[in-house]
Amino acid sequence: MNDSPTKPAEILIVDDYADNIYLVRYLLEQEGYQVADALSAAIAIDFVKKHPVSLILMDIQMPGMDGLQATKIIKSFAPQITIVALTARLMLEDKNEMEQAGCDGIIEKPITDIAQFYQQIKDYLTVKP
Repeated sequence: MNDSPTKPAEILIVDDYADNIYLVRYLLEQEGYQVADALSAAIAIDFVKKHPVSLILMDIQMPGMDGLQATKIIKSFAPQITIVALTARLMLEDKNEMEQAGCDGIIEKPITDIAQFYQQIKDYLTVKP
C-alpha cells in the first residue's frame, strides 16, 4: 500500500488505448493511489489545468498531439509535475527526445514486472525533479 501519511497521490494516465489505461489504473488502484485518465493529450492538458496531480504517466505515440508535445505544454505551466513516459519506444534517440521534451523518466510498456512497476511509481512520487 501507499505509505503516504496524507491522501494518496493523484496520478494521471494518458493513453489513447483504453485497455492500457484499464491495466495501469487497476495496478495503481490496488496500491491505493487515486487515478484519473485521459484518452488524448489535449484532454490531459485541460485536466491538468483544472486538477492538481502528482504524477503523469504519458504515452508517447498518440494520434493528433503526441505525448512529447503534451509534455512540453504541461511543463510550461506546471513544471513541478513529474511526467514519466509510459512507452515501448526505447531507442536511444527516443529517450533523448523524451528527456528534451521534459519527461522526468521512462517506464517501459508492456509492464512485465509488477513489483518493479510499483517501485518505479513510488520512486517517481518521492523524488521531485
